[in-house]
Amino acid sequence: MDTLLYNFFEEASKTKEQGRDDAKCVDLASAYITVHPELEIRFGHLSLEQLVADVSYYRSQGREDDKWQVEAWLRAMFEPQHIGGSGTVTLRKPGGK
Repeated sequence: MDTLLYNFFEEASKTKEQGRDDAKCVDLASAYITVHPELEIRFGHLSLEQLVADVSYYRSQGREDDKWQVEAWLRAMFEPQHIGGSGTVTLRKPGGK
């Protein structure tokens, strides 16, 4: 696993009770995707729902690097989502899908 991705993984794997810093997670995810522009081609055209399905698929296949790449993209590009009830998707980066 790439060092930047590993740093994101380490922080994002913590729970709030374990001291996860959400702002740091966003910064680490953003740093990772900045140095990997190929992720724009891979993930930029996918909807939030497709990305979440990819996380589930990669998890089920044991493809941890792929899973964490999608997780980093989600963290950098989307505001945190509220699961359940009604709501709207809010992008961090203008121009995203």
